[in-house]
Amino acid sequence: MRFSVGIVQALPMTDPALAATADRAAPLRDGRLRGIDALWIALVFFLGQGAVIAASLVIGVVYGLITHRPLLGGEGLTADVTQAVIVVAMATAAAVFFFGSLWIARRRGIGMVELGFRRTEGRWYLLAAVLFVLFFLIDGFLFRWVDPSGALQEQLTSQLFLRTDSVLWMGVVALAAGPITAVAEETLFRGLVYRWLRERATVIVAVLASGALFGISHFYFLVPGGTAGIVLTTEIMVMGFLTAWLVQASGSLWPPILLHLLNNSAVVLFAFIDAAG
Repeated sequence: MRFSVGIVQALPMTDPALAATADRAAPLRDGRLRGIDALWIALVFFLGQGAVIAASLVIGVVYGLITHRPLLGGEGLTADVTQAVIVVAMATAAAVFFFGSLWIARRRGIGMVELGFRRTEGRWYLLAAVLFVLFFLIDGFLFRWVDPSGALQEQLTSQLFLRTDSVLWMGVVALAAGPITAVAEETLFRGLVYRWLRERATVIVAVLASGALFGISHFYFLVPGGTAGIVLTTEIMVMGFLTAWLVQASGSLWPPILLHLLNNSAVVLFAFIDAAG
């Protein structure tokens, strides 16, 4: 199978020099992103992060008003409510990413199909599945290297699970972190960020730059810090490289979404098994 066939034909992009001219002269809804759209994309990203905090506070306050339990000290939130906060926070951020991205795209005359929600050949889905297996095996090896004691795994798992005894909650978290987050993040980072870069640079530059932004945006370099933080952030960057290449090669967001959701779902599943065990 020749997986390189679609690389130069999948996403029709404009020559950077012509793009600069068109950026000034073309009509508003011509299917191209403007330079100012980088700020809109950044705003959507940070609004998504803010929505996580806002959703958590709203649920906490409502719960406190209903139950008359203090949020600070005392009994506070139950494990079920706290688990719900985590899920709602992920879903809220995903909603902001997805609908914010569609709003930006619509302003430029970019429909769902043009954004990347189009059919593609089956080989790209197969390749996405193969890449997931390879990526997950390498990730497992690296994680054991940077976290031989399991302390980091426990820290990261606690950010996803409070109810480690509930298969139902595992499924709900997997749904939020898997397909919902994957569709939202791929729409923002590959549908818009990669597209914005590709209209102004070569494929290699766009892939590397969008992947780097994807890795940094996950803040893993801050959570554990040190070597572990660098390794985890680099892994997320590599995932960004792979998904950007997939969308460029296949002309569709669905293969990178598949790779992304398989990875996230597997992370949730193994985190749950580790925490429950």
